[in-house]
Amino acid sequence: MKKYSMLGVSQDNKTCCVLECLLPFSMLNKDEIQASDFHHDSTNWNGCDEINRTMNIRNFKKTGNKIVLNKPITYYGSDSDMGQSYSWSYNVFEIWEIE
Repeated sequence: MKKYSMLGVSQDNKTCCVLECLLPFSMLNKDEIQASDFHHDSTNWNGCDEINRTMNIRNFKKTGNKIVLNKPITYYGSDSDMGQSYSWSYNVFEIWEIE
């Protein structure tokens, strides 16, 4: 089953997380998008990373298409480092189509 990669982007357009969806970007309805529609692939310990770094590491290119969400979707997670557990949350305000 094919998965489509996209970027979930922060409100300030500085950080992103990689999202995977079973629907292509063109079939997403911005009024019905929920966090559960996507698999959230965190790129570092707190679930987000700089957009340019993420795109360079994964060889992504923006298509110019994006969806601005009426209501942000939030991802939660945790990570551990040297025996300490860290909780994090990340708000996605835009979803960008990538090649």
